[in-house]
Amino acid sequence: PWDDPIVRKAVSMSFDREQLILVAFQGKTTAADITGLSSGYAAWKVEDLSTLGDNWATLDVEKANQMLDEAGYTKGADGIRLNKDGTPIAAELLMVNGFSDWLAIAPIVKKSLESLGFQITINNYDPGVTFGKWFVGDFDVSLYFGVDADTPYTYYRNLMSAETFKPIGEETGFGQNIWRIVVPEADEQLEIFASTGDPAVQKEAAQELQRIFAENAPVLPLWHAPTFYCYSDARVDGWASEE
Repeated sequence: PWDDPIVRKAVSMSFDREQLILVAFQGKTTAADITGLSSGYAAWKVEDLSTLGDNWATLDVEKANQMLDEAGYTKGADGIRLNKDGTPIAAELLMVNGFSDWLAIAPIVKKSLESLGFQITINNYDPGVTFGKWFVGDFDVSLYFGVDADTPYTYYRNLMSAETFKPIGEETGFGQNIWRIVVPEADEQLEIFASTGDPAVQKEAAQELQRIFAENAPVLPLWHAPTFYCYSDARVDGWASEE
């Protein structure tokens, strides 16, 4: 059912992002919104997120279940939600050995998906195996690092463009559409963005891409990826501070 934006949005609404951030990062970042863009892209972002449609990046399990019911994904007598062909919605939640922050929230993610009636099995793989699975599309549900880019162009191109799409079984590049989703409208705006040097036209295209992202929920942004590290001033000082 993952091809259905309604399912993806409902899944997103099952997540308590603040809880995930608290457990995974001790609260050291902020929740993502329906554009997927962090504050690092502030100059590009729409001023009013409500203009992009319903906010599917906030916790609302009751509404999420209602959306799935109305879309034809009903629950069986045992409470397990069904695909439209009557088979149970079941998925493997892929986790990575050694990724302590992700492993810490795996049970919460599983519980969130189960609150929608999905059957979820957590399986942990070593990093090399995980990357191999990601790059050829051999997974159901997974966390991922997100996409880092200088402008929304590269960000959205890697998320939902035909130019970064590879069929399942063919390897993608790092961070390039491992979820294998194409939104044709996005390619139109990406072409506009790339074909001009006018910042105003690029910003307009970027904001249209935000609308397209919010409408389709190609991936589910959870938090803004923080840059963090530990250091010791025993031998070296002058580290970056809040000031």
